[in-house]
Amino acid sequence: MFTFGSPNIKKLTAQSDVQGLIQALGYQRNEKVRREAAKALGLLQDAQAVEPLMAALKDENGDVR
Repeated sequence: MFTFGSPNIKKLTAQSDVQGLIQALGYQRNEKVRREAAKALGLLQDAQAVEPLMAALKDENGDVR
């Protein structure tokens, strides 16, 4: 996954890297990363993100949900 620090959501979004954002959505070390990844995936409106976003509705953090 992300070996050197947290994912760069701005970079992943700029590159329209849906798979990278989906991975970031599961980044357990930081709820801000998960929240921003969810927002970015929503904006990109890619069908690949539907199931991961549905799973994020069960996130322990209300801001991510």
